[in-house]
Amino acid sequence: MVIHGDTDISDRKNTLSLLILLNKDYITPKEKDAISSPIYDLEFQSGIIISPIIMTEKAWEEAKHRTIFYYNVMEDAVPLV
Repeated sequence: MVIHGDTDISDRKNTLSLLILLNKDYITPKEKDAISSPIYDLEFQSGIIISPIIMTEKAWEEAKHRTIFYYNVMEDAVPLV
């Protein structure tokens, strides 16, 4: 799990992208909800906008060369686990 933060200077709101990679072939909508729900509670309590990005490790590896987000995470993110 890695955290990638950003601050929007125009409105002074802190935002975090929380990348959660699961070592499995498929993630069900129920599993995504189970992971996201506590994050949304934390978002409400903290006032920080948290965007959980939940993917399989395989999907993340396949996205390597196709997304700017991948490069931003690899350059700036802080590993949590």
